[in-house]
Amino acid sequence: MFAGARHSRAAGKPYAIMPHGSLDPWSLSHKRIKKKIYYSLVERTFLKFCSGINVTSVMEQDSLTKLGFGHKISITTLCVETPNLRESVVRPNGPLRLLYLSRIHLKKDLPTLLAALRSVNSAGVIAVLDIVGSGELSYVSQIEAQIDVMGLRSYVTMRGFLEGAEKAAAYQAADVFVLPSLHENFCVAVAESLSYGVPVVVSDQVGIAAEIAQANAGLVIPAGDPKQLAKAILQCTDARVRRNFAAAARRLAIERYSLPTLTRELQAFYSRNMAHA
Repeated sequence: MFAGARHSRAAGKPYAIMPHGSLDPWSLSHKRIKKKIYYSLVERTFLKFCSGINVTSVMEQDSLTKLGFGHKISITTLCVETPNLRESVVRPNGPLRLLYLSRIHLKKDLPTLLAALRSVNSAGVIAVLDIVGSGELSYVSQIEAQIDVMGLRSYVTMRGFLEGAEKAAAYQAADVFVLPSLHENFCVAVAESLSYGVPVVVSDQVGIAAEIAQANAGLVIPAGDPKQLAKAILQCTDARVRRNFAAAARRLAIERYSLPTLTRELQAFYSRNMAHA
């Protein structure tokens, strides 16, 4: 990110920075001392002299504002392809099919999702979970072991990393997309789910959680709270609720996370910031 800024400064050219969440508190808290030194010696200077800072969510905007750069910030969300679907399919019968599609990483808080899944099934509602993604072998093994210890093996399928048609099929087969992350700057997978008309249940630490709640495209729960997550999943057992969420999800994806929207926002961002450089 800062290599381009260094060359731009040397050439006397204006430049903009897109941190991609690297300056959020959660990210800075890992390897804290090393990152604090690097920020003080390098990053802060480039932020000080840039023409604009492009962030992808209100959450990231708040983080950069606390660092003292609020006056330079503009929000430009990322975009996803919007599949050509006739309508969202809402299945009234059968087990509730949950989809987790993301990296298998500590910050995604899969243990909270597994605990919620156990509570849902203990309440007499049959819910199954597809875990799509890859991660470090040691952590994946921990999650596999936890699935067995919790007695969830018959309810959980570890599908590994998927892409292309297989990933699209995973979205289309899902009734609800669930991501209880402890931190997400934006999360493309959530936006992709919305574009497929899949209702989402996300934690309040997902960057676009506020937009999802405002659009009624799904449910937002406190991070790290398996009881609230189970409650939200149980709400989604009602096909009428999912149908309403699904329609709102597609609208939100088209209006907010489509290529035309991103193009307009980027044009405005660079016109505004480069004009005053």
